[in-house]
Amino acid sequence: MMDTRFLNQYTREPTEPRPAERKGSTTTMRPLITLCIPTYKRPAVLEIALRSIIEQGFASLEVAIGDDSPDMESEELVERMRAEAPFPIRYRHNQPGLGQSANVDALFREAQGRYLILLHDDDLLLPGAIDRLTAPVLRDERVRVVYGKQRYIDDAGHELPEETEKWNRLYERTGASRAIANPLEACLVKSFPNDAFLIDADLARSVGYESDLHVYVDAGFSLRLGQALGPGEMWYEDAFVAGYRRSLDAITTSARSRKIDHPHDAVLLYRAVSEISLPAAAEYARESFIRAIVDSAVKGFALQKNRLAALRLFSSRTYGWRNRLSARGAYHLALIISPAFDRLRRYGAI
Repeated sequence: MMDTRFLNQYTREPTEPRPAERKGSTTTMRPLITLCIPTYKRPAVLEIALRSIIEQGFASLEVAIGDDSPDMESEELVERMRAEAPFPIRYRHNQPGLGQSANVDALFREAQGRYLILLHDDDLLLPGAIDRLTAPVLRDERVRVVYGKQRYIDDAGHELPEETEKWNRLYERTGASRAIANPLEACLVKSFPNDAFLIDADLARSVGYESDLHVYVDAGFSLRLGQALGPGEMWYEDAFVAGYRRSLDAITTSARSRKIDHPHDAVLLYRAVSEISLPAAAEYARESFIRAIVDSAVKGFALQKNRLAALRLFSSRTYGWRNRLSARGAYHLALIISPAFDRLRRYGAI
């Protein structure tokens, strides 16, 4: 039986009510925002992320950090920064590490705020970001999720203007601020970003971040969220709210640069997205999503010895004739014939 638990909605037990009082805070009011930061062995960029939050000047805020690092460097950094932060910083050192999805899920479950903002440790908030993200939910109680545009930056923090323009245009983060009529469509075309979004805390916990996906956990969460939301419950704010770091050691960036794919994730995502009901006008969004994972999905089906599924996808319009005529296409066809051909990758042949 197909395992699509990562796409199931509202399967979790009801969460405990969030406490109204926070230890170490000067107020007994529940914070409006909990800013969740999962981190792993990157104290230098974690400090930049924290400083970008401090510079927001936003009062009703707490920061929650989940640290999977095997060392104490990030913990020592947090202790130093608590003195200058005008908001509480809660820190949990996971030993052993939980892994990305479980770490984020734990941060969501423990958050005190009415809303959450997820920020990966190597990214940062741009000036005024929290004000821009909270404005739509304070103005309209129907809005439960808000996102904006990303500035792409390099390891040194310098903007990459061409990438900023390219990816925001490709992911349809353009045009005027607006309510999203079809949130699932926005998630399929990756308009909804992997972090620096604001979300209703109860909704985030209901959807859940943890899944069976190994790497593309952001995509799994995004798809579940898109299915959970109705028309107008997601809002696009036409403003730059985050710096998205194209780090060489980021999971997806390093995977692309080393031509490493993730067939397990791709098969789960392909099966789930293929079964989603969409209006005809949104079919392009499904095809866009599948096109991004099609190579890995073909490999995944082949390695599972599901030759029929692999061959159907290999022959599809989404895979494309140019891909079929390439060296990678020949490799995939060989895998369909025999998964043993995967050993060729050890020698850099593909």
